[in-house]
Amino acid sequence: MKERGGSLEYEDSETRKSELVSAVNGAVRFYSYFLRSEYGVDAREYLKSRGISDESIEKFSIGYAPESWIGLLDYLTRDCGFDTSLLMSAGLIREGNLNTVIDVFRNRIIFPISRGDGKGFVGLAGRTLDPNDKIKYLNTYENSIYKKSELLFGLQYAREPSRKSNQIIVMEGYMDAVLAHQEGFSNVVATGGTALTNYHANLLTRILKGDGEVVLCFDSDKGGISAVERAGPRLINEPEMFNLGGKITGERRVNVVLLPEGSDPADLLSKGESGREEFRKYLDSRKPFSTFYFNQLLKKHGNESVESRSALVRDFSDNLYDKLPIGVVPMFIDEMSKSTGIPLEHIVSIVSDTSLRRLNPDKDYWERRILGTLLSLNGCEIGPEREALISLSSNERRAIYSEVRRGIEHHPGELFQESTEDTIFNKVISASRDSSESIDVKKLREEIKFVLKYHSEKAGYGLLDYELLRLASASHGIIRNGKLDNELYEAWALSRDIAGREALIKRVSNLGRYLRGEL
Repeated sequence: MKERGGSLEYEDSETRKSELVSAVNGAVRFYSYFLRSEYGVDAREYLKSRGISDESIEKFSIGYAPESWIGLLDYLTRDCGFDTSLLMSAGLIREGNLNTVIDVFRNRIIFPISRGDGKGFVGLAGRTLDPNDKIKYLNTYENSIYKKSELLFGLQYAREPSRKSNQIIVMEGYMDAVLAHQEGFSNVVATGGTALTNYHANLLTRILKGDGEVVLCFDSDKGGISAVERAGPRLINEPEMFNLGGKITGERRVNVVLLPEGSDPADLLSKGESGREEFRKYLDSRKPFSTFYFNQLLKKHGNESVESRSALVRDFSDNLYDKLPIGVVPMFIDEMSKSTGIPLEHIVSIVSDTSLRRLNPDKDYWERRILGTLLSLNGCEIGPEREALISLSSNERRAIYSEVRRGIEHHPGELFQESTEDTIFNKVISASRDSSESIDVKKLREEIKFVLKYHSEKAGYGLLDYELLRLASASHGIIRNGKLDNELYEAWALSRDIAGREALIKRVSNLGRYLRGEL
């Protein structure tokens, strides 16, 4: 074992790995025996109380670690001939006081974990039976054969059923998975209480065929909800899930089962037949990850006011947007609009604003943003309050801004109806011939292309008018405390209708007066 780049790497030979597997499987036999012995009475009663059958105990090789300090150590060294250094590497024993070594697991239900390849067990998880023990679950230490972030409990039994059904259900706990298999849901695996990792996501998608489905069924408490929110994007980003025959499909192939608040799958499945049917109903009502996610945002923020709607969209933009493949973002935004009732244009506005601000929050960002917005306007006045917002840093940008102002002042509603890159470029070049400033033609075309790409193509003039209103107020620190939210939202809504543009222009004028302290 050595350390590299802040992480531990385990470099054991294949022979050494085989010996580690043998040691772990020896421990499984030891713990299995003690579960069936007189020392395992309490453990058997606990498993019975959780609804675990004798057949499931046998199938999953569930065992019991007695309260002895060195019971496993004695068995594996004296009876099986393993040396203590190997057992230490396998994570079965650890250093105690006074230079002693002791068993890792004491008074715990033992769940053996395999790699899902039928080649034996590689690690153990122990669930405490002591109500005063603060560590509910304990795992063997990571080594060359056991890496928790790469393992899925129950995979040895779920692999083939999942391939046949082309669906795999992912749960959190060992008990969840055992009971699911016991009740006939044989395509279930569990992460073992750890977060679903990128390795897990890749493993799951490789098990399924082209249009297979991954179903997330985690605990319905706060921790489980957060785990689903983290797991969804990891699965959607997998190439096999994201793209199917050239068609973007990944988001619809990652679905979520939401159980009653505060419950987990084991709570339902432990009820026998009635629980099995109840769980099946929840499974049949599973929702796409996007629907689940936006329903959670609605619970968190609501959508009763402009402020709550804006907070909801910003939450998405800050916490999920960057984690999604760019190809599925339009589907998510469309689903957000349907789930929350927030107009599509408003969502695009905030998402684009937040993402661009994150990438380029300085003066350069604002210059390009206002230029793009102005180029996309169709005859709307440019008031002095907006002209005062910027002091452009290059001749090329000043030339663009100057021509926009000149064009709108002399040809309102006509000059920029066709705001293509070439028409704007030619007009700016023509207007700049008499200018004393030197214009870099290449830079000018780059600027025009940039602002059109990131602004003009986003949406119609209504959205861009609204963006300009937001820019004017945000630069004065007013929008941040919500004083103008309703005014801005109403102005934007009016601008979506051509007949409302006069009212919008009036509102813009009033906004300028407000900012200057005249109202």
